[in-house]
Amino acid sequence: MVQSIYKHTQVLAQFPEIGHAYKSASGRETRILLWGHYRIVCLRRTEDEIHILGVFHGAMELDQYLR
Repeated sequence: MVQSIYKHTQVLAQFPEIGHAYKSASGRETRILLWGHYRIVCLRRTEDEIHILGVFHGAMELDQYLR
């Protein structure tokens, strides 16, 4: 499963703005990629740096974890 999620996130190297925009309760702007029942939350730090903040089940409330 980890390898599959890793492969799915490799698209960020070419398309860093892929996924839908999400603004957390704290105002942080992230992107969310969908993979099966999961949401992969990414934060673009610089032009060449993207951080994966977490992988969450689709039923989870993201604001509780993304402060």
